Amino acid sequence: MKETLDAYQTQLKINNVINASTGALKVGAVVGVGYLGFLSLGAIAKALGYAGDIIEGVQDKASVVIFGNESITSEETGETIENPAHNIPIIGSLFSLGMTAGNKSYKWLKPETWGFD
Repeated sequence: MKETLDAYQTQLKINNVINASTGALKVGAVVGVGYLGFLSLGAIAKALGYAGDIIEGVQDKASVVIFGNESITSEETGETIENPAHNIPIIGSLFSLGMTAGNKSYKWLKPETWGFD
């Protein structure tokens, strides 16, 4: 009986891992296919002469939303900080969002006044 319960618990754990990874793959596939579809529509509209500049601008913004910024200039030091996850969909965007939030919050947090060396 114990062996049966152990086998059942193991099977449940395996199923949970498979379901979680399948869900992540589905989300990634939807985002990827949507982005490719958007790029295709932009290429078709550009080839037909419809609003090429507007579509390119939107494509640039969509690329930043999905992949994040390549780099951000630090307001504290003035140096450019590279986004290590730039070409990874969603994760690159999250890194970029965190870098931007940290950069923007520098003005009102003023960490140089905290007394740490």
